Amino acid sequence: MGTRRHGKTGTAQKIDPKTRAYSATKFIGSFVGFAPANNPAVVIIVVIDEPLGSYHGGEVAAPVFREIAEQILPDLNVTPDTETKLPPAQVAQTTRPSPQQLKEDAGKCRAA
Repeated sequence: MGTRRHGKTGTAQKIDPKTRAYSATKFIGSFVGFAPANNPAVVIIVVIDEPLGSYHGGEVAAPVFREIAEQILPDLNVTPDTETKLPPAQVAQTTRPSPQQLKEDAGKCRAA
């Protein structure tokens, strides 16, 4: 079971104080959201200043929002409002043959 949540991501470039222009390497990633979606009990904003590596709000701040919401909602006696859906079982897998495999298969056809 889970709780439906809604929110908005944000990604912003920071100003480099030396050049007074947007930095190409310094960012702020954010996410603001509320839960549960149908009757909000909490509003949470997560702001990550100068994250390392990935910097988009959906990648760095949204997962933190999810963790906070999952921990705090039970403490507020908010009951789950959705079923957790498991991904469908994989029935078959397709693969592309490598160029080497194609050459070997073509050689087998000529030899036959």
